[in-house]
Order: sequence, then structure tokens, then C-alpha cells
Amino acid sequence: MDEPYYDVINKLYVENGQYYNVQNDLKLSEGQFERYHKKGILMIISYVESRA
Repeated sequence: MDEPYYDVINKLYVENGQYYNVQNDLKLSEGQFERYHKKGILMIISYVESRA
């Protein structure tokens, strides 16, 4: 997974960062952050389904 998708997912789910803090740390607008978050999750789902 490439940046910035990796950064968003890693900071939220591995480092257990708070949504607002992660958005601010990465200096993303709310819209950008939500798009990266959604696409990152979809990339993980696609990967898991391809391995099944």
C-alpha cells in the first residue's frame, strides 16, 4: 500500500491514533483524509478477498 493510504491506515489502526489528530498530523483536509481512509480500507478488503 502506497502513501498516503498507508500513513492514514497505519496511524489510525496500528498506532491507534484519534481520527482528528491523524488528519492534522498528516496535514490533510477533511475531504482528502476521508478519501484516503476509504480507499485504504477498500485496498485492504480487495487484498484479503484476493487471498481467499
